[in-house]
Amino acid sequence: MGAEVFTPPYLDYLATVGDPELDPIVANFLGESPHNHRAAALFAHLRHGKQLHTDRLDYLLREGCIDEPIHEFFRARQTLPNAAWIDPAIFRTGGHFFRSRGVLSFMVLAFASLPSCYCWMPEAEQLGSTGRLNDPREIPKRLPETAQFVLDVITEGAFEQSGNGIAACNKIRLIHSVIRHQMNLEDPRDETGTMPFTGQWATSRTQPLSQELMAYTLLTFHHVVVAGLLRMGMLLDDDFIETYLHRWNAVGLMLGIDPKIVENLQGFYDTSTLHEIAMQRYRGVTDDGEALLDTLVDYVRHNIISRITLGAWNPICLTPKVLIEKLAGRPTSQVLKLKIRWYERIVGTIAWWILRVIGFLQSKGWFSWLTELIIHWASAHVWDLRKDAGQLSIVGDPPPRHVCLSGTALDKWRFAKPIDSAAVATAPSNDLRQ
Repeated sequence: MGAEVFTPPYLDYLATVGDPELDPIVANFLGESPHNHRAAALFAHLRHGKQLHTDRLDYLLREGCIDEPIHEFFRARQTLPNAAWIDPAIFRTGGHFFRSRGVLSFMVLAFASLPSCYCWMPEAEQLGSTGRLNDPREIPKRLPETAQFVLDVITEGAFEQSGNGIAACNKIRLIHSVIRHQMNLEDPRDETGTMPFTGQWATSRTQPLSQELMAYTLLTFHHVVVAGLLRMGMLLDDDFIETYLHRWNAVGLMLGIDPKIVENLQGFYDTSTLHEIAMQRYRGVTDDGEALLDTLVDYVRHNIISRITLGAWNPICLTPKVLIEKLAGRPTSQVLKLKIRWYERIVGTIAWWILRVIGFLQSKGWFSWLTELIIHWASAHVWDLRKDAGQLSIVGDPPPRHVCLSGTALDKWRFAKPIDSAAVATAPSNDLRQ
């Protein structure tokens, strides 16, 4: 059928549906009392802990953070879903699509995917209500967590039995269900009168983190990335594009998105159509959207670009706003009230055309070595400080199939630096990461 199934009545229905498989199980465990500390305890473990591998599930069950039905729900989901349309060979190729374009793909995620989320009014409201993308204390943790999730699901071998991609999807799915439960409470405030970790959903007519909103968010990980790479001048084969969409559609299925949605997003025309529908339905001005974009620009300038040493003056700090306008599009930039000064536009436009040349040359294979070099550097200096078992390791060659954002990178506004063995040996343990 394709994109024609996404009619207004069908999308209105999807806006009222959360995760019908998992939500009742989570609600039964957490209960309806806003003073029940189970939700806050579980959310703390999920937010600060590692991905939801089987050993982590067992640990949460022993600690009373989940019950047996939740444990069994995710124990039964340790492989790719058994959907007829998922082709293992195409799925593997889809991971290679991102890995071979990793640096530019992450730029698109930052400068196009996130602004797309911020311009959708319901999504901006939900992101703003959790406070993790507009709070200066939280954004240094939240954005690397998103980067870690992307790495987990595109890494080679991520979806083998109990792989990192499976564990990452299961963790996100449980987090979403917990947030959905808390936002739907009549009064989610705790006994002190404060909101523990979520806001309150404003209307009973729709669901927070609904199927509609999850479908739109999925677009930012696959459709928006492909569209951004094309804008950068990359030459992408149609079949190769569809392998990338195929992989992320399978990821969406593991995140709890309705099979009917992902089955009808198999081609670039289908994703383009739904993306345009999302923009028409929900793109609009919100205070949350503006605040989220301002925080993103500030983070990129002061925590990523500032690490590039170019002397006393770093002109690259002037480029983020122009790159957002070019990659996210002018209508989205206008809705988010992006203000670009004349000197930012001059420097940013020069940087944009340099990126387009690099994008074109990389599509010809000229810069594949540079992409691999940068990813290897990041793996050695930013990731691989915390292994899957939750223990620190000496910085060195990354593990063959998985890279992991370091605790330092998650906790501070800077890239992690190498640590010495003595510091590792004496480092105190953190209960939330056991």
